[in-house]
Amino acid sequence: MGERLHRQRVLVLTRMQSAAVSLEGLAVRLGEIVTLYSARHDDAVTANDLQSATEEMDSLRSGLVEANIELRQTLRDLD
Repeated sequence: MGERLHRQRVLVLTRMQSAAVSLEGLAVRLGEIVTLYSARHDDAVTANDLQSATEEMDSLRSGLVEANIELRQTLRDLD
C-alpha cells in the first residue's frame, strides 16, 4: 500500500507542476492577446486566441479533476 500511495503522490505532484507551468504560459498568452487587441482591435484574431486559451484551460482543469479523483480513490482504498 505504501508504494501505491507514493506513486499516486508523485503522479499528483507531477500533474500539479505541469498545471502550474501551463497556467504561467496561459497568463503570458492572455497578456499577448490583450496587447494585440489594443494595438490592432482585431476581434476575429482575439476571439480565436481566447477560444484556444479557453480550451487549454479546460484541458488543465480536466487533468486536475482526474488526478483528484484518482488520489481520492487511492485514499479510500487505504481504509
